[in-house]
Order: sequence, then C-alpha cells, then structure tokens
Amino acid sequence: KSKKIPPRMNEIAFENELKRSIMDINNAKGETLVQFLPLILDRLISLMVRPPVIGGNIVNCGQSTFEAIAQVVLTVHGLLDEKNDHNGRNLLLASYIHYSFSIPYQGLIHQGSSPNIGSPHSQGYATLGRPSSLPVSKANYQRSSSNPDLAGSTPTSPDMEFSTFTGRPLDRSGSMKTDEAGQGIAKLRGKKLVHEELALQWVVSSGSTRELALNNAWFFFELMVKAMAEHLDQVDKLCVPRQMRFPDHFVDDVTSLVTMIIKDVVDRYIKEPPLIKTLNTSLAFFLHDLLSLMDRGFVFHLIREYCRAMSYKMKQLSDPTSLM
Repeated sequence: KSKKIPPRMNEIAFENELKRSIMDINNAKGETLVQFLPLILDRLISLMVRPPVIGGNIVNCGQSTFEAIAQVVLTVHGLLDEKNDHNGRNLLLASYIHYSFSIPYQGLIHQGSSPNIGSPHSQGYATLGRPSSLPVSKANYQRSSSNPDLAGSTPTSPDMEFSTFTGRPLDRSGSMKTDEAGQGIAKLRGKKLVHEELALQWVVSSGSTRELALNNAWFFFELMVKAMAEHLDQVDKLCVPRQMRFPDHFVDDVTSLVTMIIKDVVDRYIKEPPLIKTLNTSLAFFLHDLLSLMDRGFVFHLIREYCRAMSYKMKQLSDPTSLM
C-alpha cells in the first residue's frame, strides 16, 4: 500500500533518509546485532522485496538493503569468529537460513477468506476442505420423516449449501475464469521474489557492495537456494518440468552471476587465495544445490563453463598445479 511521508519531507528526501537509516544498522552494538539478528535480517529482506510506495512510485532501496545485509553478515562473521567452520560458514547465520528464514507468502488472499485460520482470533471453525460457514452438526438439517432417502443431509460444499437455502443449483458459468486470467491477476498483484531480487542485486552490484557480497558468498547462495525451494513449494511447481520452474530473466541472472564468480576465481586466486578458496567452495555447493531445483542441463552448462575457464587459465600458467 502507498504510505504517507512525514510533513515537510518530499519523496526524494524520504528516499535518502530511508537509505541512510538502512545503512545506520551497521552502527548497532555487536551484542544487540547478534541478539536480534533474525529480526534484523527478516526486516531487511522484507524491505528489499517489499519496498515502500510513495505517491504511487516504488522507493528504490534494493541496492542499499542488499549492501546492509552483506555488512551485517560480515559483522557477525567477525564477532563470532569461533563459530565459523572450515568453509567459512558461520553457524549462527547458517541456522538463521535453515530454521528462521521464510519467504513472504505470494498467494492471493481472496475476498471473504481468512488468512489467520486456526488463530485464537479467528471466528468459527477452521477445518480443511470445509467452509467455516457450514454447520458442524446436522441439527439444522432435519431429514425427511416420510422418505429418509431424500436429500436432507448436511451439505459438504458451498454449492450444496447454496442449493439447500435457495432450492436451485448454483450456476457458475458466469464466474468461470481461465488459468491465464488467474495468472494475469496474480502477476498484477505479485511482489518481488526473494531469490530473483538477490540474484539481480548481486549481479548489478559494484565497488564495496560487490566485495562484501563476495566475502559472504556462501550466505547469499544458501539464502537464494532456500528461497527458490520455498517459492516452488508455494506456487506448487515442485512437480512441473524443471525447464518451466523459473522465468528466463532469473535464469539469465543466475548465468551472469555464476560467470562473474568464475571470472573472480580465475583472475584473483594468486592475490587473494583465502577469499578465492572460500568463494570457489561456495560456488561448488551452490551448483550442487541447483541440480535439485533447476534444469540440470542448464546447471551442467554452467559447470562446463567453469571447466572451460579453468582449462584456459591452466594452459597459460607455467605451473598449473597452483590452481589446486
């Protein structure tokens, strides 16, 4: 929804103030940052995929939020150095990804439905496969005393309930929608997806933001994989052909991202061996995880590009074993 900005502040000033506030998170005390880490990361990720709308315009804070996440991850790495494993993964951050992080729900909430089914504040009964408006018992639906076989039992669907009260069947011919129309509505109301936004912001990043992301590559890779898996589950695409699971623009972003990482591994392995070793390991695990989610032909194409780049570099070296 569109938000109102404070008085005496125009849209540009609000955007600059928001970005400054996002970056000020890095000035938080270490103890406080660790204590509220799940909440902070949840809010930053939510802000990245659900940016505020001012005057009908979306506030462009994606890159600032991405940089803030990378800075928080780097800070936690430094504060809890004893909890980093041999691959450079921090146990607290890994626990956040696997146990705390969850993508925002992408489904449409239809009019009349209750998003808090089963909560203490919800009214009526919340039963699977049964509308809450239908009665639980048969007290209000007496069977015919003259002929027990006549219809008079408790309705088990909204259509039967409608027919019971009106005495005529419900005609749904005027409200039928095609799958394409439903997808169009979902697209209009849809928001940014976590895995798509992570890939996009990483690809377009530069300077210090890009270096921060490279230093914490494992975190963003694992976060992206978790978001991809949850997204497929939400939209019920785990059983569809792999080629149809993700849109072309996301596949292109993944290709650009992996190509960028490969170039860094090949070009910087001599100057920064610890960083490149960790980056190379993170890329390997990322490609391994993609084999379970994306088209495997596409993933093997990325692996082939990695092998080609390494082979070409080894031919230029007097001692190829230095790459190992």
